[in-house]
Amino acid sequence: MNTSLLREISFQHLIQNLWKRWQAHKKYYSNSVLWWERYVKRTLFTREATDRRRDRVPLEKFYYEAISNILHTTTKNRAAKAIPLKHLNAKITRLHHYELKRIVLNTDERDMIDGEEPTLYHFKKAKTRRDSRIVSAIQDSVGVTNTTTMKILLTFSSFLRTKYDNIPVDDESIRALIGNINNTLPPAASLALDAPLTIDKHQRALKKGKHNNAPGSDGISQEYFKTT
Repeated sequence: MNTSLLREISFQHLIQNLWKRWQAHKKYYSNSVLWWERYVKRTLFTREATDRRRDRVPLEKFYYEAISNILHTTTKNRAAKAIPLKHLNAKITRLHHYELKRIVLNTDERDMIDGEEPTLYHFKKAKTRRDSRIVSAIQDSVGVTNTTTMKILLTFSSFLRTKYDNIPVDDESIRALIGNINNTLPPAASLALDAPLTIDKHQRALKKGKHNNAPGSDGISQEYFKTT
């Protein structure tokens, strides 16, 4: 989160205007931390960053026009021209730095080696990665395909609520189920479990085993048992 935005007067007025709407969404979150992290920060700072990226192109054009005006001035004092030109060059470099830095953020993939400058390949790969993370369509429980953001969010919330919500259970049914559970094995099952292992069972077990894999905790592999 870019906390330097909080020092800007226009940004403070924006927070005051949006505060009531944020409070109305607070009831949808279990605590204030989740509400702040998942709703306030994402909606506010993501929106502000998007607006500023949209303003980057005209701002860059303005800087270049300012450089052109300085170069075409009639003054012969080079020192007077050098200082504003240096400031404008730093501003343009900072604009490009933020744009290039945005490509390699929020990803664990190593698309570039240290010190390498982003190229068209990195821009295209960043766009492909961003598009792959966006859910553009989803089917609900009745098979209806939803494509709008609100419908997609409602589909996810409905699925998770159904999956993790408490399931009503009849107490009488639980008691009847427990009453039918037998803690003792039938005599035939006990005799089958106590019977000694035969060569045929050993061979079938060896055939089912995987290569270079130990069936027990002793680390002895299947190949050892097959050869012995």
